[in-house]
Amino acid sequence: MACTGCVDELDHCHGVLVEHHDGEIECTDSGCAAFDPARHAFAQGCDDVLSGCDCVAERELAAVA
Repeated sequence: MACTGCVDELDHCHGVLVEHHDGEIECTDSGCAAFDPARHAFAQGCDDVLSGCDCVAERELAAVA
Protein backbone atom coordinates (compact mmCIF):
# COMPACT_ATOMS: atom_id res chain seq x y z
CA MET A 1 0.00 0.00 0.00
CA ALA A 2 1.47 3.34 -1.05
CA CYS A 3 1.25 6.62 0.83
CA THR A 4 -1.33 8.80 -0.95
CA GLY A 5 0.77 11.90 -0.25
CA CYS A 6 3.72 10.29 -2.01
CA VAL A 7 1.56 9.06 -4.90
CA ASP A 8 0.06 12.54 -5.34
CA GLU A 9 3.54 14.12 -4.93
CA LEU A 10 2.34 16.32 -2.04
CA ASP A 11 4.78 18.12 0.24
CA HIS A 12 4.41 16.08 3.42
CA CYS A 13 6.31 14.26 6.15
CA HIS A 14 5.87 10.77 7.56
CA GLY A 15 7.13 11.82 10.99
CA VAL A 16 5.19 13.00 14.03
CA LEU A 17 5.47 16.58 15.27
CA VAL A 18 6.31 16.82 18.95
CA GLU A 19 5.52 20.10 20.73
CA HIS A 20 7.45 20.82 23.91
CA HIS A 21 6.18 22.90 26.83
CA ASP A 22 8.61 25.70 25.99
CA GLY A 23 7.10 25.98 22.49
CA GLU A 24 9.93 24.17 20.70
CA ILE A 25 8.73 21.83 17.96
CA GLU A 26 10.60 18.86 16.56
CA CYS A 27 9.79 15.97 14.26
CA THR A 28 10.45 12.26 14.74
CA ASP A 29 11.69 12.08 11.13
CA SER A 30 15.36 13.08 11.30
CA GLY A 31 15.25 14.27 7.68
CA CYS A 32 12.38 16.71 8.27
CA ALA A 33 13.37 20.35 7.92
CA ALA A 34 9.93 22.02 7.82
CA PHE A 35 7.91 21.72 11.02
CA ASP A 36 4.69 23.08 9.51
CA PRO A 37 1.71 21.18 11.00
CA ALA A 38 0.10 21.12 7.55
CA ARG A 39 2.89 18.78 6.38
CA HIS A 40 2.27 16.28 9.19
CA ALA A 41 -0.65 13.93 9.71
CA PHE A 42 0.17 13.48 13.39
CA ALA A 43 1.23 15.77 16.24
CA GLN A 44 1.48 15.26 19.99
CA GLY A 45 2.69 16.95 23.12
CA CYS A 46 6.04 15.84 24.48
CA ASP A 47 4.44 14.44 27.64
CA ASP A 48 2.74 11.84 25.40
CA VAL A 49 6.07 10.52 24.06
CA LEU A 50 6.45 6.94 25.29
CA SER A 51 10.20 7.23 25.85
CA GLY A 52 9.69 10.38 27.91
CA CYS A 53 10.98 13.87 27.39
CA ASP A 54 13.57 15.85 29.35
CA CYS A 55 11.42 18.97 29.45
CA VAL A 56 8.62 17.06 31.22
CA ALA A 57 11.04 16.10 34.00
CA GLU A 58 12.33 19.69 34.17
CA ARG A 59 8.76 21.01 34.45
CA GLU A 60 7.94 18.54 37.23
CA LEU A 61 11.09 19.54 39.15
CA ALA A 62 10.20 23.21 38.80
CA ALA A 63 6.71 22.54 40.17
CA VAL A 64 8.18 20.90 43.29
CA ALA A 65 10.65 23.73 43.95
